[in-house]
Amino acid sequence: MAWNGDALEEKWSTPKTQGMVADFAIDSLSGLSGQRLIVLERKKTDWLSFLLSRSQIKVYDIDYLVSEMAKGGAKESDD
Repeated sequence: MAWNGDALEEKWSTPKTQGMVADFAIDSLSGLSGQRLIVLERKKTDWLSFLLSRSQIKVYDIDYLVSEMAKGGAKESDD
């Protein structure tokens, strides 16, 4: 989000998930500089397919996204 002088304006959002977000954190990763948004997702969240569900970890580079926002890019990411 960014302030445009009158209101907050969305600059970037994560792509929509097929299941649910189980957890998230903003932290650094070993060997990489800068902060990362780390998202844990679970696919197929209905109770019948619980044993067959898949989990996925997605990591977004916050420093890169902020620099792209400053240039006018990075409206939405598909990482």
